[in-house]
Amino acid sequence: MSPERSGQIAASWARIRGRLREDVGEVEYRSWLRQMTLASIDADEAVVHLPTRFLRDWVSSHYGERLRVLWQAELPWVRRVEIRVAPNGRSEVDGGTTQNGLTTSSFEPRTDGKDTHADRPPQ
Repeated sequence: MSPERSGQIAASWARIRGRLREDVGEVEYRSWLRQMTLASIDADEAVVHLPTRFLRDWVSSHYGERLRVLWQAELPWVRRVEIRVAPNGRSEVDGGTTQNGLTTSSFEPRTDGKDTHADRPPQ
């Protein structure tokens, strides 16, 4: 995947998360949606990870269709959203890289003043 396309997808994911936060409010967002990470985009499918089966099932049933609509508004070629349990039961909310070169960062702004980047190893 080209860096330009990867950047477009990352920006779209950040906007989708922002819209969800606006739609549901801060408390519900932090309770249910904050731990979502973008695992990959393959063909017409976005794959989102959550750390537990419970969260996956809850988000799928309550927000699955909303996620699909938001993805299609951002990138019309994304027609499906698959919500899965992250490998090892962890979402990489502090950043990482998928096999397709996408960053898995949750795009949450840091409020503690520390600078974090997905391309740097944790210190």
